[in-house]
Formats: sequence, structure tokens, C-alpha cells
Amino acid sequence: MQSCPTPNKLLELVSGDQSGELGRHVDNCPGCKRELEKQLSDLREQSTLVEPLNSVTSSWGTGLAHRLAASLKDSPGEELVVDFELPYQMGNYTLLRILGAGGMGIVYLANQESLNRRVAIKMVRQSELKNKKLVSRFYTEVESVASLNHSGIVPIYEVGRHKHYLYYSMQLVEEGTLSEFIRRDKPPIRVTAKIVQQIAEAVHFAHQNGIIHRDLKPSNILVDSSSNPKIADFGLAKLLSLDPSLSTGSYDIVGTPSYMSPEQVSGKESHTFATDVYGLGAILYEMLTGRAPFVGKEPLSVLHDVLEKIPESPRVIDKSIPQDLETITLKCLQKHPAHRYPTAECVADELDSYLRGKLIQARPTPLPEKLGRLVRRNPFTSILILMTALIVGVSVVNSFNSLRLSDLQAKKIESQNIKLESAVLGAQNQSSLVASQAELSIEVIEAILGEIQTTYLRLPAEQKSRKVMLNQVLNKLDRLSADHVDPDQLNSCYAKTILGLAEVEYSIGASDGSIGLEASKRRYIDAIERLQKLYQNNMDNLDVQRTLARAIMKYGDVLADAAHWEEAHAKFMEALPLMIEACSKSSEDMVLMELGELEILCAEGFMHTGYPDQFEEFSNRGHRRLKEITETSPGSLEAASLFLYSCQIIGDWHLKKNHFDDAKQYYEMFQQKAVLLDHLYPFNSNVALDCSTAYERLGDLALKSKDIDLALEHYQLSLDYAQKLEISAPDNLETLWHVSFSYQHLADLLLHLKELEQGFPLAVRCVEIRRILQDRDRQNYRRTAKLVHSLKTLAAYHLSQSENILARNIYQECFSVETEYQLLTGKKSFANDLSNLESKIAALD
Repeated sequence: MQSCPTPNKLLELVSGDQSGELGRHVDNCPGCKRELEKQLSDLREQSTLVEPLNSVTSSWGTGLAHRLAASLKDSPGEELVVDFELPYQMGNYTLLRILGAGGMGIVYLANQESLNRRVAIKMVRQSELKNKKLVSRFYTEVESVASLNHSGIVPIYEVGRHKHYLYYSMQLVEEGTLSEFIRRDKPPIRVTAKIVQQIAEAVHFAHQNGIIHRDLKPSNILVDSSSNPKIADFGLAKLLSLDPSLSTGSYDIVGTPSYMSPEQVSGKESHTFATDVYGLGAILYEMLTGRAPFVGKEPLSVLHDVLEKIPESPRVIDKSIPQDLETITLKCLQKHPAHRYPTAECVADELDSYLRGKLIQARPTPLPEKLGRLVRRNPFTSILILMTALIVGVSVVNSFNSLRLSDLQAKKIESQNIKLESAVLGAQNQSSLVASQAELSIEVIEAILGEIQTTYLRLPAEQKSRKVMLNQVLNKLDRLSADHVDPDQLNSCYAKTILGLAEVEYSIGASDGSIGLEASKRRYIDAIERLQKLYQNNMDNLDVQRTLARAIMKYGDVLADAAHWEEAHAKFMEALPLMIEACSKSSEDMVLMELGELEILCAEGFMHTGYPDQFEEFSNRGHRRLKEITETSPGSLEAASLFLYSCQIIGDWHLKKNHFDDAKQYYEMFQQKAVLLDHLYPFNSNVALDCSTAYERLGDLALKSKDIDLALEHYQLSLDYAQKLEISAPDNLETLWHVSFSYQHLADLLLHLKELEQGFPLAVRCVEIRRILQDRDRQNYRRTAKLVHSLKTLAAYHLSQSENILARNIYQECFSVETEYQLLTGKKSFANDLSNLESKIAALD
């Protein structure tokens, strides 16, 4: 006869899986039931523990222990009581035996007499039937879940009432739960990845239909005889807390503590698709490691860990776990919902990439694993082979991608638009959908917006697609109102969409043909005004605060690029206190990285407005911060790029001061790390831009140090990278702006060396690019000044070959461009140069 568990072991039932061996023992042992009742009663009485916990960490919401104690089991003594013996005839069904019990009720094996088939019947506990509104919603929700036709979701056949029981029948999956599947024999790695991929696909299907599970865990996943997973009880957890006023107390906290997301524990944030993404990560974690992300004897301790601790890395537990699967798992388990994958579909796609041997998106691209052994045997030779292969492969892959790109983008745009249209219609059609479904519709839009911004933000060649998608989102948002969805959510989506359009129109232009500051200024101001109003009503909302700070910072960056340094610096300093406060609320690397970026921009502002001491303070602070983040998060490409930018800015400062040794130190650090990233990311255009800029700066240093040969070598390398960029993103005018500097530097140096035949085409190309840019951004001082510079270089080439008429025409163009700028802006920035140009033109008449 099996002995009863200890009291401490019994309490594990509260924080763990209630359908396992321990739960079955308690179901059949009156003594253990009484002991567990006593412990739960004690836990309710100890709910005052929350106040001391509040003094330790702000993450614990007020009343957490009260909600926890109430949610674990309402009246354990009554809920498992049934007034019939098995087998039992219940209308069309014969109940044969108990399969299991959970938080809502009991699951029976039954025979459906009319169809002569075995089914599972879930009987809902009596305590859930006291609220008529909840019962009504039970029917509505189960019917909506019953409409989900997906191979990865256990279908619901029928919902009904028998005497004082609610029940529903569903497909019988006789192999048991995923929890039992794991305990029987740890599945192979690829089987694990495939199972979770299938679960993620099913979750995504449900999300597309407006249903969130909110209690994903191995015991809620059934496994058939072919090892295919099927999600059970889909949508029921969402039902049980749609409205706190409907709760009996049993589901104020929905979920099992070990598998709950931080937002479920805190009760401070709405539960979105991200909650289920976290659940997918928890399932993957347990399948890989054999245990849940957080375990413990005391439920309060487990919930505290969910909020405050990072789960132990799977590879620390088992070194044989592939790094890609660890990365996918930990991204799903990020504390902040915004830092997880935006959709369950993204999780499925990542796992599919792993299974196919392709690169995943969530971490820096590694050197190909298949070369790992070769590199270990002969590292030097292997790296040379790899670098050669990558260089040769660039043109082949770029050519292939250019053929496929438009088709792929068109399909993606069409897919996103269908999802958006469905979401908007769902939000508007409140006559047939409850308010919660309207809320889910705006969450769909938020998720799609997040995917657009995450996927396309830093890819120059993708900006056209990004612009089309953002305009689609804006169009859908225009059709919604506060009558349909939460006004704060609507305004947040609106502001983020406008901010995204500001960024993309700065790069590729607005509908009126303008680019740069002229194209984006109105968008930035609109987005900032909306975010400021939103922030006034949500000052504790970290996401709103960060978005506002970044919007102000990005607008400042646009002003800086136009050489409006006083205005730009004012914006940087306006964003600074917001970002510092955000860091006081969160110490995550992403938030600290944004502060580091802002500190470098503030330093750049101080450099251009004449405050050397403040420049050194802010540049050193930002540089150190970004360096630390690259060391603690070596997989963050964004952190690495910002660190490179800090090296560039500090190097520029030292070069300006003629501190050649110091400038060399920072520029070489910039170049070495950029080239290393280029070896890891051979097709990343932003990394290529960093490499081009690094060699350009080394060329500037060599030229100022009178080392002409070295300057020529560096400028040529800079142009090599720039021309790859020009091929990969020919429509991205902001990228072409950076490319033009490589043409300019080499053209100037070749003119100095009298290498006219080699330098002339470079000067012509530079003018072609800058004419386009200046024509579409005429009030931008830098665009105008740099066009004039390149025109003067081209005129000098003509003069060197005695082509005086051509040179005069170019000087005349310079005069016209500068005059127009002064008329448009009212600024006399080119007054002295106009006088010099008049003299040159007169001399050539």
C-alpha cells in the first residue's frame, strides 16, 4: 500500500502539476485531502505576507497572496464530490472511468452511444455554476473553441448540462498528456523541437481566431499514438478571468505557478498573445531539461521567482542541448512581453528553421556548424577558406535574392493585410463579439505592428515593404474608434505606426517625393505629441515611456543629420530624463542599451555646440555602458552596432583635436570589430555600412597624418563596401547618402594625385547621388553643402582637363543651389561662398 506524502510534499501540488501521480493520490485519499485543505486555509490566513514582500520588490502587486490563496482551490472538500457511481448513463454518454482531474473539474472516459465511439467528457465543478453570467460565457467560449478546426487542437464535440453539472465532450486522445510523455522517456532533441513547433502552429491558429489559452503547460497537451501533440481546453482559461466581477475567487490567478508568465503573476498587464508565447517557452524548457523553468515547494516563492529571476540556461543543465534551441527557449521566456517573439507563428518558424538546419533569427549568425570540426582541426586555413567562400558567395546570393525579393515582399504584404482586415472587422462587429474579442483585435494589430517594426526596421532593402505595411496599419486604425477598443491601446498603436512611417519616409521618401528631415518632421512631431498625451495618463507604463523617449531621440537624430545641432541637442537632453527614469524601472539590457545610445548622441550634441567637458563625460559614460552590454550580451547585433558608433564618435573628437594616437585607437577598434561582424553577417547591409565608415575614418586619419598611400588604401576599401550597399539597396536614399561619402573621399584624393581617369567616374557618381538627395530635401543644410562640395570636385576635374565651359556650368549650378537654400530657409549660411562662386564664374566667362 502506497504511503501518504509528507505535508511539505503535499504543498508541492499547489505549485506544480495537479494531474500527476500526487494529484491522483490526493483525489483518492481523504486524509491527504483534509491535510491539503488545512494548508490552503493556513495560506489564506498568511496572505498578509504580501506587505513585507512589497518592501523588498516593487514587482509584487498588492493582494497577490490573497489572489493566490483564493485561486488555488476554492473548497477542496466539495469540488471532487459526485453523486453517482461509475459506470453512469448521462444522456447520450456512458461515463466509464475517471481519466484525471484539474482546476475546473473531472475528465471521464465515456462512450458516445449514438455514434458508438469513445470520447472524453469534462465535467465542470459545481462551484463554477453559481454565476449565471459565467455560465453564459462558458457556452459562448466553448462554442467558439468548437469552431477551431485544427489538427493540433483537441476538437470539442458538444457542450451541455446534466442536472447540476456543465460538461462538454471532446476527442479522446488515449496516449496521455505531454507531461506523462516526458516522464516516460525524455524525447530526442529533434522530436522535442517538432512537437513544440506543432504546438506553436496550433496556438497561432487559435490566436488568429481571437482565442488565447493562458494556461499552456505539458499537462494541458495531449499526445496521440504518432507523437503528435494536441492542445486541450483551448480558450477556457481566457474565459475564466474576462471580468473580475464574474469570478468566484477560483481563478483570480489563472495558471499553474511554475508555468505562469510574469504578467499573469503581477496582474498589472493585460494578457496578450505574448502570454502564450511564454507558455510555449516553458513547455520547450521542460522538454529539453526535464523540469519547469521555475520550481519550488512554496507557491509564493515560485511566483516570486517568475517575476524576479532569470531561468537557468538550459545548456547549463544539459550541455548537449543545441544553442539554437536554448536561444529560442530563453527568448520566449523573456520577462517583458515586448521582448519575446511577437507571435506564436514566429516561434514555429524559428523551430522550423532549426529542424531544417537553417539560421534562426534570435541570435547572431554563427559560423556554419558544419565547418566546426574543420576549424578546430586547422583554424587558420579554415577561416581563410570560409572568408573566401563568403566573399564569392555575396554576389551570388544577392543576385538570387534580388530575383525573389519582390514576390516574397508582395506575399508578405498581402498576408499582413488580410490579418489586419480581419482584426478590424472583429473590433467593429461588437454585435456578435464580446468586448474582450474587440480587445483581442487591437492586440492582433499590435502584434502585426511589432512584427513589421522588428523584422524590417534595420533592413535597407526592405523599407518599401515596411512603408506599405505601416500605411496598411494606419488605414485600419483610422477605421477604429474608442467605441471599439481601449483608447490608450488605440492611441499607442497610432503613435507607433506614425513613428515607424517617420523613420521609413526619412530613408526612402514620403508620397510627395520629399525625404530626410523634410519628409519625416511632420510625422515625428505628430507621434511625439500623441505619445506625450498618452504618457501623461500612463506615467507608470514603461513601454509608453520608452517609446516617447526614443521618438524624441530619433527626431533629434534627424535634426542632427540636417546639421540643426542646437535643436537636435535640445531634443537629446529632453529625452534623457525619460530614458534615465525608464532604466530605474528596468535593468534589462535593451533599456540600458537605449540609454547608452542616447548618451552618445548627447555627447555628439555637446561636441557640435562647443561643450568639450560635457562631451567627454557623456561619450565615456555611453561608451562604457555599451561595451558592458556587448560583453554581457555578445549575441546582440544592435548593441554591437551602437558600440561601434561610440568608437566612431570618440575617434572623430580626437581627430578634430589632432590627437592622432587616440583617434587611431578608437578607429582601429571600430574597424576590427566591424570586420569581425562582417565575417559573421556577410549579407547584413548595416554591418557593411559600419565597415565602410570605419575604413573611411581610417582614411581620414591617414590623410591628416600625411600618409597618402595608406589613405588611398583605406578609402578604396571603404568604397568596396559602399558599392555592395549600393547594389543591395538601390532605392534606399538614406543608404545612398552614406555611400556618397566613400565616392567623395576617394574622388578628392585621386584628384589630388592627378589620377583623373580613375577619379572622374567617382566624382560623377557622387554628384548623381547627391543631386537626387538634395532635390528631395532642399531645406537640409548638410544635403546642400555636400552637393556643393561634390560639384566643386567635379568642376575641378573639368578644369584639370581644360574643360572650362563645363566647369563654369557646374559652378553656376552650385550658385543656384546655395541661393535657393537661402531663399527657402532665410539663412545666410552660404553668403561667403556665393561671393567666391561669383568670382570663379566671372573668371571663366
